[in-house]
Amino acid sequence: MPSPLRHALLALALLLWSAAGVQAAEAAALQVVQVEGLGPMLFVGQDGSSAVRMYVDDLIEREVFPTHTASLRSFAAQQTRATSLGELRQKGRPLIGIQVSSETDLVGTREQKRNRRGLLRAVERAGGTAVFLPPAGAEAHLASLLGALDHLILAGGDDVHPSLYHEAISGSVGVNLKRDIYELALIRQATAKKIGITAICRGYQLLNVALGGRLAQEILGGVAAARRHAAPGFKPVYHEIKLAKQSRTAAETGKLLIPTVSLHHQAVTIPGRGLRVVGRSHDGLIEAVEGAEGRIRGYQFHPERSRSPAVRGIFKSMVNRAKASMAPSGRSSRR
Repeated sequence: MPSPLRHALLALALLLWSAAGVQAAEAAALQVVQVEGLGPMLFVGQDGSSAVRMYVDDLIEREVFPTHTASLRSFAAQQTRATSLGELRQKGRPLIGIQVSSETDLVGTREQKRNRRGLLRAVERAGGTAVFLPPAGAEAHLASLLGALDHLILAGGDDVHPSLYHEAISGSVGVNLKRDIYELALIRQATAKKIGITAICRGYQLLNVALGGRLAQEILGGVAAARRHAAPGFKPVYHEIKLAKQSRTAAETGKLLIPTVSLHHQAVTIPGRGLRVVGRSHDGLIEAVEGAEGRIRGYQFHPERSRSPAVRGIFKSMVNRAKASMAPSGRSSRR
């Protein structure tokens, strides 16, 4: 065999071997860890325990949650159960990532984690498989995490830092700029990859900020108005949302007036780029938005807490959209 041809074939073989090695490394780098009281959570690392340790060490080094250093180290030391991503995936069921924002999702009580499990159950009832994404991780891992998903849910939580929409703090509580910046990067990468997004409560507010929108730090500036959307002690309240007749959400729920569970003291005032207002509460607050291309939905209310079959249609539609993005192999067709 002539030397140039032999060298070319050797180079091709090395290229194919390298590509296969990279794919295997990427597959091995994603670990599904069962977080006690919560459910499966996706980490990056060569095995479950080292992946969680690496994640926690990074959080501590960056001082993301400085008051929880000891409990985070204890959490990392306890994580020994992990499965592969392949075991989590079920044939024909899209994988839905749920981004949580609080350290209590890792180290909190069962009661603090209970509402998160409501999201997991809502996804599974609708025919999807859910996995949580750890809060405020390393931005370098975002591509690996998103590459495994067919859809992304941005969950509720604390307020968005007002500096991200060019305001000083005047009513916002529980803010964490480092966490917010991480989730903004997550949103940017997800939209660039054309991954569908369902954003709920805090997630909806952060999505709006990511797209250049604005928020009110206190609803209508008064306690009386705020109590129509959260009861004293910051407990949920129930009210109806009026949907736009031609909206996708109205088609998914089959109704123009839907019952919702509300728990917030802030609200969207100016929608972000490409977001259309499709739902308002009785007092005019923006409660639902949709992206122009149909991949994005944002809800100020909590559909995962609703017992209404109509509202549960939101999750069924979400899972159907995620299925549509999957290739026959069960992996996302976007790759």
